[in-house]
Order: sequence, then C-alpha cells, then structure tokens
Amino acid sequence: MKGIFNAAGLVINWICKSRYRIISCVFFILLVFPVVTYPLLKNILPSEKEGLIENRNLNKFEFSLQNFGANFETFYQDNFPFRNSLIPLYNKYYNSIYSRYFAEKTEHADEWEIDEVVIIERDNIDEFVNIGWDTAEEPVKNDSRIAEEPVRNERNTAEEPVRIDSRETEISRFERFMNALAEADAYFNSLNKKIIFQACPRKRYITSRMTGITETDSLSSFIERNSNVSFSYPKNEYIANDINYMTYDEYNSHHNFIGAYISWQEIQKKAGIETTDINSIEITEFEIDARRIITTPYDITCCYPYNQDLPAVRKTEYIKSINYNVAYKPDIEIETLHNTGCFRLEFKSGSANGLTLFLTGDSFIETQIQYAIKDFEFSNISHLYNWNTGSRNQAYRDRIKGYIESADVIVIVVGENNLWSNNLEENPGLEHRLALIMELAREVYWTSEDL
Repeated sequence: MKGIFNAAGLVINWICKSRYRIISCVFFILLVFPVVTYPLLKNILPSEKEGLIENRNLNKFEFSLQNFGANFETFYQDNFPFRNSLIPLYNKYYNSIYSRYFAEKTEHADEWEIDEVVIIERDNIDEFVNIGWDTAEEPVKNDSRIAEEPVRNERNTAEEPVRIDSRETEISRFERFMNALAEADAYFNSLNKKIIFQACPRKRYITSRMTGITETDSLSSFIERNSNVSFSYPKNEYIANDINYMTYDEYNSHHNFIGAYISWQEIQKKAGIETTDINSIEITEFEIDARRIITTPYDITCCYPYNQDLPAVRKTEYIKSINYNVAYKPDIEIETLHNTGCFRLEFKSGSANGLTLFLTGDSFIETQIQYAIKDFEFSNISHLYNWNTGSRNQAYRDRIKGYIESADVIVIVVGENNLWSNNLEENPGLEHRLALIMELAREVYWTSEDL
C-alpha cells in the first residue's frame, strides 16, 4: 500500500513540475489536431457533409497587406475546422443550460408589453392618416417616455401640446441635425444631384398603432417647417397600411416586404418618381423559416439574420413567419453586376431611364432594394456600417467615391433606433454616415474653396 502512495506521490510531483509542458502540449494538440484531421474527416462526418442551413454566401478570403488581419479573421469565422459540427453542439448545450433560466424570465412576458397605448379603430383610420405633422408643435424629450407616459390620441390633444423642460436644448439638437442635412442638400444640388434621407419608424409604434407624438415626429415637422430638405419619416403611412397587412416582421424589428414598399414609396415621392398604388399590385403571402437569413429576391446577400431578435435559446427552433411577395414592376428585368453582400451590390435594370442610384444606410435598406433597383437603370448599394473602418480603408473609400460621382440620386435610410447613434464601430447614426459621404464627395469634387 505504501508503494502505491509513493508511486502516486511521484506522479503528482512530476505533473506539478511539468505542468507547463503538459499545458503547452495540450494547447498545441487542440490547435493543430483539428487542422490536421479536418481534411480527412470532413467527407466522413454526417454533420460536415450536410452542412448548415444558412441561406447566405460564406466569407471568402480577400488578400490585402493593409487589412490582412481583419480579412483573415472574417474568413476564419466562417471556415474554421468542424464548424458545421461545433455550432449545433454549442446550441444544444446552451439551450439545455439556459432553457430553465429563459422559462423563468419569460413567465410573465406579457407584462413587458406596452399596454397604455392609443389604439386606432378601423372606422377612424382615415381621420388619423389625414392629420399631418402640424400637430407636432412640441417635441417629446425622448422615445422611452412614450412607454411610461403615453400621449393620448392626436385627434383629442391638439389643443394640449406636450410640455417638456428642455425645449431649447431639443430645438438646438434639431437645428444641428437639420443644418447638416441642409448643407448636404445644397452641396449636392450644386452638383445637379438629389439627396434624400429617411428614418423608418420603430416597430412598436406601428404594431401598437400608437398615435402619440414621437421625437422623430417632431424632428420631421421641424425640418419640414424650416427647410427644403427631403426628409421622410413614414409612421402615418405604415400605420394606415398595417390595417390590411403586417408591415413589420413577427420575429424581427425590421419592416417586411410590404413595409419596405411603403417606405420606398415615400422616397419615390421625394425623388419625383411616379408611385404605384399598393392596392393595384399583386401581393401574395409566403412562409419564412425564422432560423434562416432573411430571403430577398435577385439572390441578394443580406447582412442581418432574420432571427436576430429571438432569444438565443430559440434560434434553433423551427418557427414559421409570414412575409409577402409584392409584384412591383414585374416586367422589368434585373441584371446583377456585383453581389458581395451589404458592402457592395451593383445592379442594372431594364428601365433604361439613364438614372443611377446610390442607396446606403443600415439593415432597413435590404428589403427596399428589390423596389429601388427597378426605378433606376443603374443602382449601387453599400451599407457604410463601420464608419471607422470605412474611413480608413482606401479601396472602400474609392468605391464609395465612384458611387457618389456616378449617382443622380443619393438615398440614406436608417432605422429610427439608429437615427442618433454614435456607435461608429457598428451602426453609426445618420449624421455620421452623412459626414463620411460629404468627406468623400469633397475629395471627388475638390475645389480651391476646400483649402
């Protein structure tokens, strides 16, 4: 017995002395083993042979000395060994660990919903749609107050404007925002180009049919009264059409194909393009699997996952959702010139009107693209997501400068939740996006006045 303890002691002593060597060996094996064995097993393991259902193009490696690290990281995230086996395994055990936690947290989920909202009855929808922006005399300090202190229906409170303590600060903020848009508008008008701005409303304002005055209502009214800038915030139009169709996705904070068509119609009006009444267009429902990337026509590679707003434990479930096919100008043929997702999309249509569009913004543009590209002979689309990266990457800057130079119409679309965003790393607000476009435009159309 004593000999066994002595042997065990020697082993433990050796392990303690050699622990760093052992850890290094284990680390080396974990690092090298998958790379070495993957080529041998990828055609044997069922999960690797079948792959994952992602409905998107995986990132390919683009060689660049300047951006080698970032490009390789993007490539490796989509191509690491045994990826198709490890992701479902992770989801399985993540769901097992957190399913009970999620059930407890969502037991009273209904209590989270905004219940003090103004509901528009079907009989009164026309009256609401015709109200217009003039009732927005006083801005709400911020949107979060709507949930706590909802404003009553505009029809009943026109004589009782919302009062806030920081009116001067809010107006100053509106003026700064409007002046940035007005400067860009004047600049591009001098180049014989049209620039249009749009903020797509928050989903909860539409699905709750909330008629209270939001901050963006007040901003839109302020811009309309004090400038000629083409700024669109189509909350009324969404609510009017939500009577007959869902305009937002059930499991996502983005508008669906109907909502995208409604918002694009407002851009058409600003651009002087003839609009088509939605009631004269063939509309058909189709089902979406909420686990997949959102489906768009013309094999457009989108950037946001359809299920991004679902709790993590539900992202592997089969969930059916409804979207709509909107048969907008079905006779116009589309040719895809370039398609690498949200950073670079280029199309040529059969409209043959000689006009070129540059469309940019956040993920709300992705479902608008199918309509936009039929109104112009040439369309160039880029998200401009990462302002910091975009401002430093010369190849990216040159591409956007080419889009600006060739464009007859420039459109910037953002979701209302991102309108004021200062997050330059992921999803900058409209002012930051516009600042980069103005910077690049001045590089294209440089004059001695820019010195």
